[in-house]
Amino acid sequence: MTTIDSHAPLPAPKRSLRRRFRPQTRHRLIEQFENSEQSITEFCQERDLCRSSMWRWLAQRQREQTGAGALVEISAHALRAPVTASTATAAGTVKMQLITGARLEIAAGTDPTWLAALVQALSAAGV
Repeated sequence: MTTIDSHAPLPAPKRSLRRRFRPQTRHRLIEQFENSEQSITEFCQERDLCRSSMWRWLAQRQREQTGAGALVEISAHALRAPVTASTATAAGTVKMQLITGARLEIAAGTDPTWLAALVQALSAAGV
């Protein structure tokens, strides 16, 4: 028969191997990396950083600087003739990729006024 000793110490919880960096620390590390002439691999090995974290931080900063993923406003009068699912399915779509990497899928039959407003809003946002 097994008994449980209530006075036995519990095992310590395992520490996560994942380190967390404050935004100020991430920005400082990014600046150090950009001022160094090292590859990401070299830079991260010297500082015991995960390369994927550095890549993610750089990509996030790039999105912040370019405004990628930002919302753009389209006036309500341009939304009078929305595209229905049946129109998009029956007539197909036109797919475009802008030089900034943004992708657009425009259903055939889309209201030209709405499309013009979208393009104008994207242009004004620098997308």
